[in-house]
Amino acid sequence: MSHRVEVTRRALKGLAALPAGIRSDLSGHIAALGADPRPQGSEPLRREFAGCRKLRVGDYRVVYAIERDGHTVVVLRVGHRHNVYK
Repeated sequence: MSHRVEVTRRALKGLAALPAGIRSDLSGHIAALGADPRPQGSEPLRREFAGCRKLRVGDYRVVYAIERDGHTVVVLRVGHRHNVYK
C-alpha cells in the first residue's frame, strides 16, 4: 500500500539548508516513507511532538506525522539532531 508524502515548508527549508550529500540521502528516506511509514528504526515521539514519529538518519532527523486517514505522511521538520526539536 502506498502513502502520499507531503513535506511542509518548514521541512523544505531545513532540507535546503543541509549539504548536498546529506540532503539527497534524507530525500531518499523521505520518499521511502511513502512505501512504509513505520520503517525499522523509526520511533514515536512524546511531549510537544506527541503523535509524531522520528526517523534517524545518522546525526539528522526527520520528524513526521501519519495522518488519521492512514494514507498520508506529513514531514514536519528535517535537520540536525541538536536543532530539529527546537
